[in-house]
This record gives sequence, structure tokens and C-alpha cells, in this order.
Amino acid sequence: MHVSSSRQMEFQELYSTALGITATILCSPKQMELGPMRTLLYGAIVGTCAEASTYPFEVVRRQLQMQVQAIKLSALTTCAKIVEQRGIPTLYAGLVPSLLQVISQP
Repeated sequence: MHVSSSRQMEFQELYSTALGITATILCSPKQMELGPMRTLLYGAIVGTCAEASTYPFEVVRRQLQMQVQAIKLSALTTCAKIVEQRGIPTLYAGLVPSLLQVISQP
């Protein structure tokens, strides 16, 4: 699966920020040195949240790429059209395999 470099950079920024926040919330100041298991667990939590929050934008981006040049719609209009025609769950269609890929990354 090919991921665009700009999306990858956005994901990495969101991932690092969220990982720091998650560690701060879930650990006492004495426990800020994360062991390998906590790092994996927090990484999986943060990666899942980051992927789930950015996935609808990826669906809209793919729809925009498939539009014919003569009838290009804006991102907001495309998103509204997707939700109107197929419902909100369509924005998350295919999320599970993407989450499994994120969780399995080291």
C-alpha cells in the first residue's frame, strides 16, 4: 500500500505529539522512562487514534483523485456528497486493514 509522503509526514507529526501526550497522561513523573512494552502499547494506541482520525480525509482525497476534470468538486462538497449518498460509515470503509497495518509497525 502506497502512502503519500505528505500524509506520512502529517501522520508522523500527529503520532509523535500524541505519543508524548499519552505517555504524560498515563504515566506518573517517576515512570516517564518507558520500557519496551509500554512503548509498544502506547504506540499502538496513538497510531490507532491517529489513523482513525485522518482516515476520512484519505477517503475524500481518493474520491477527489477519481473525479473527472470537467466536474471537479471541492473537498468539502465531495465529503458531503459521500455522506449524503452512502452515509458516514463510508468514510471509514477499509479502516480495519489500515489499523492492522499501523498496529503491526514497529
